[in-house]
Amino acid sequence: PYFQPTELQYSRSRNKLWRLNGGVLQEIKLRPQALRLIDYMAPIENSDNNIPEVFNASDLIKKIFDDDISRNNDLTHLIWEIRRKIELDSGEPEFLKTEDRQKYSLKVTLLP
Repeated sequence: PYFQPTELQYSRSRNKLWRLNGGVLQEIKLRPQALRLIDYMAPIENSDNNIPEVFNASDLIKKIFDDDISRNNDLTHLIWEIRRKIELDSGEPEFLKTEDRQKYSLKVTLLP
């Protein structure tokens, strides 16, 4: 058998997230706050270069939490919670990566 890559897929119109692994599509259930983070970080459209945008933690905090309280720990916990569900190995993330200690990127394919 040939290698089938693992892929994360997201549909804005359906507000749902899936992981495609070995040809099997599995829906990933996330709480609303986690889905807001995925929706915000998902690209506007699929691009050929497939390079995810990098987001500052402070921008993510402003977008996801509805107050001005310092939420670094809350964001860290939310990232950890999402990784537990989407990554095959949350210790070596493939989809939701930390970039430069206080920045994050999300590798996801958009579906209609």
